[in-house]
Amino acid sequence: MKKSLLLSTALLVGVGAFAQSNRQARIGVLYPKVRPAAIDAVEGTSTQKTVKPNVNGVQTSNLFGNSRNGFGTLVEVTNPLHYNADLNMLAFTQRLPVLSSWPVTGLPTGSGVSGYQVTMASTDNGQTWDGVCYYSNATYWGRYPSGVIANPIGNTNSALAKFVATGPCTGSPGGWWGNFFASVPVDSAVGTNNVVGGDEQAMDITNQNAATLTYFSSYNTVANGSTVWTGVRKSNGTDFYGSAVIKGTPGATVNDPYTWTQDSVTFGPFAVNTGGDYAASEPKIAFSPDGQTGYIVINGVLASATGEATKSLQPNVWKSTDAGANWSLVNQNYNWRLNHPEILCNLIPTADDSSWTGLTNESYPAFFDAHGGSITVDNNGKLHYVTTVVPAYSSHPDSLFYLYASTDNVLDWGFSYTQNDDLDKPWIYDFTTNGNGTWDQKLVGKLYTRSIKDDDLVPDPAAWTTDGTAPMDYSNRVRVSRSNDGTKLFYSWTDGDTTNIIAGPPATYHANTYPNVEYKGYDVASDMFSPTKEMSAFDAAEGGYYNHYTSPIVMPTGTGYRIPAVYISSQDGNLNATNAIDYNYISDLEIANTEYTETIVSNTNLVSDQNICVDVNTVGIKQVAGTLISGVSQNFPNPFSASSTVKVNLNKSENITLNVMNNIGQVVATQTVKGNAGSNELTIDAANLSNGIYFYSVIAGDSKVTRKMTIVK
Repeated sequence: MKKSLLLSTALLVGVGAFAQSNRQARIGVLYPKVRPAAIDAVEGTSTQKTVKPNVNGVQTSNLFGNSRNGFGTLVEVTNPLHYNADLNMLAFTQRLPVLSSWPVTGLPTGSGVSGYQVTMASTDNGQTWDGVCYYSNATYWGRYPSGVIANPIGNTNSALAKFVATGPCTGSPGGWWGNFFASVPVDSAVGTNNVVGGDEQAMDITNQNAATLTYFSSYNTVANGSTVWTGVRKSNGTDFYGSAVIKGTPGATVNDPYTWTQDSVTFGPFAVNTGGDYAASEPKIAFSPDGQTGYIVINGVLASATGEATKSLQPNVWKSTDAGANWSLVNQNYNWRLNHPEILCNLIPTADDSSWTGLTNESYPAFFDAHGGSITVDNNGKLHYVTTVVPAYSSHPDSLFYLYASTDNVLDWGFSYTQNDDLDKPWIYDFTTNGNGTWDQKLVGKLYTRSIKDDDLVPDPAAWTTDGTAPMDYSNRVRVSRSNDGTKLFYSWTDGDTTNIIAGPPATYHANTYPNVEYKGYDVASDMFSPTKEMSAFDAAEGGYYNHYTSPIVMPTGTGYRIPAVYISSQDGNLNATNAIDYNYISDLEIANTEYTETIVSNTNLVSDQNICVDVNTVGIKQVAGTLISGVSQNFPNPFSASSTVKVNLNKSENITLNVMNNIGQVVATQTVKGNAGSNELTIDAANLSNGIYFYSVIAGDSKVTRKMTIVK
């Protein structure tokens, strides 16, 4: 097991790594792509979108957009695509396009233009676009932009709206300098096809120190009416040391510049380990449809945290009920392990922490947004945080920002994506709260294929590359959007074809290459899901929807809603991110109002026993701690073909019964032996058992422990 430091701003700072354990991440057996009945029972039946739409399912809209390279799309927490329902307007913010194919006239030339920022806009569902370049600072070069349409709530007059963009910036002679902020009136941009000088600002961090509360890596940007909010990490030019929220207040008229100030609320302080690592992520921000209820989520460990809240990165929530004028910390010290044992079911245990906690083989849920994650607020003022949960590497304070990686350097987050194993893949959750101290969860779906990581040692020939050889990072980009009135929510993510197997050494896995867009809806009032739909990769340029973005607000169609989405393709077809890319708009990710037909099946009946997950309703097994059994090992080897050994530790002598059950709870083999105090070994014989997933229960007196095993012949 390799321990690798996760920094969500990995493009800006180095990634550290060191070995701390020999524990191997699980390497599963690979199977053809199927949807096991166990998945359908919880997720609902999937409706595949297999009919190929017109125009290849996308509207490129006569050079809708392009960029000099693909690196600007690597940071998935940016929000470059937004739809405003009151104006019926799409806006996509990007770095300066390739000049030869850019419809805007009068663009400057020279090395400094690489950081100029552009917004493209459309009012006809992406069929035609207008563009404006409104950040053109030749000293502070904008990077990884987020862009929004700032418009008074309910206003339908575009003359009162502005495009606003922000992001980190670098410059000559090099290095990261701070943040840029820029805005321009919509009406001075749309329809002009020309360069418009916006009001632009840059915050220089090079001559400041930690005491000045400087800003860096502004990504998550949202508009609440005309007010704009962006989440940042604070930096002294070298190290990150805090989180902050920057508020953009509009001027008296639409032609006046924004005033940018740090919110007076302290979001933290967060824990800092002995190595100086600051345990928190960038803030996520979202507001309710009426703009009054807002939430800020920062994953991390507060310095004031106690108990289970100190063991792994968890969502810390601040709530406002007055449009962001005041914020309060809610849901403090929430015990995820106690309140949601079901989310532990597919998490492998952390590294052996017994040296400082006295506990071994404990699973701790970590909120890294490893496969993507975003938030929204529904019409009832309830927060929805949609993400996956991954196993913490260790619960030690000095390891809070570290993740699972197998020894071959594949960052698999502790999952091996065994195709027919419902538990051996990440689960997508919708975690909800109104800030009253509790969380609820809905299981949205599961991910079948592993994210592409830049440090994979076996380059996937179907993956984008950063230099022609090394794969370019891209995750499943799990995201959530809502209707303008907040009555409907929409989940989206990418997943690849699991028949595309990347063979080792060093590892064999299902890679998220040729990614499809998966999506489904949720009706807040009826508490019902739509079926999961799929925009198949054969409809996309180069066979995949790479590095896609979705709008936080969806577009009405008259009979339902459409999720605006943008993905990238290679201009020269070689999938090299250092070369020019095109931006493509997806026009038909649609869900009708009549499609909310699936009852949400809770998975809270799943009980976890040291990473073994059993459904007490369908399998009929309940874990009983009791007093006789002090430990039951995982069978070894596992998977196995002939026989496997289970070690059982007893506090005193007692008969031991071992029952083997199939996946519907039927006992298919049993044995009883005389057990002695201390260690005992039992053998499971697979001679009369076929391939598949089984459970085995060890029973002694009042104790019962259940594990899962796999037989492969």
